[in-house]
Amino acid sequence: MSDVSGKVGDVASTINKLKKVFGKPRVVPHSDYALQWDITLEGVKGAGPEAFEGADFFFVHYDVLHAWYGWFLTTLKPRVLIADEVHKLKNARSQRSKAARSVARLHSVDLRVCLSGTPILNNVMDSWPGLDVCCPGGFGERVPFGMRYASGARGEHGGFEFGDVSNGEELQARLARV
Repeated sequence: MSDVSGKVGDVASTINKLKKVFGKPRVVPHSDYALQWDITLEGVKGAGPEAFEGADFFFVHYDVLHAWYGWFLTTLKPRVLIADEVHKLKNARSQRSKAARSVARLHSVDLRVCLSGTPILNNVMDSWPGLDVCCPGGFGERVPFGMRYASGARGEHGGFEFGDVSNGEELQARLARV
């Protein structure tokens, strides 16, 4: 999964690196940029998920992931999940974040790798969605996480409000084990 917001060359560069390591796998990039520039290696442009069956590597943009979740569940059954630019999932309520967390919870996934070039987030709550992709359920649900690690409290209107880091040493120790 990725949010390829850079140049098309970034996707092509990643594909070339994969080829060097794994020989000549069938790689099908699927993102807004890949479709725009028609760089799918199999010549599939604008196709649905069925066109990608049998690919060794599959790149999917976070923004289309939710539409293809059923296919991930029933057909692709990925064993390895690499979530690039995981910091872009920081909005736990966004469609992209929910979809990424759902794919990460698939029983077929044995290994999850989360990558980010932006390891510093605005607040500790921004880290929960990425952590839930890397370790589904390992840090609990969002509200209990916020209550424990983001000074969570009930707000005056009944919802929850989160603030500064709380139990920071404990959180650091847990993160060191991930």
